[in-house]
Amino acid sequence: MANSPSRGLYGAAIASSLSSAFLLLTSIHLAKLWVVIRQRKTEFITSIALASITCFGFVTNSLLALSGLVLFMFTPRGWKAMRSTDL
Repeated sequence: MANSPSRGLYGAAIASSLSSAFLLLTSIHLAKLWVVIRQRKTEFITSIALASITCFGFVTNSLLALSGLVLFMFTPRGWKAMRSTDL
């Protein structure tokens, strides 16, 4: 698969994405947060689908890459979730 530098980069990106997905699922399982996932399943599915479409758009050099702009809609909620609640 690594016949050219670009294929090697794609392979590294796929390996990185798979390992981070595994670590995310493992951390959710170990923290027993499946209830939170079920409550916000629409947001999770939407963000994963948009990220996948955006990656496909970058790989194929198409306008689908612009679908990633919609992901910024989730940014305020992410910042709010990351803030400390121990004020």
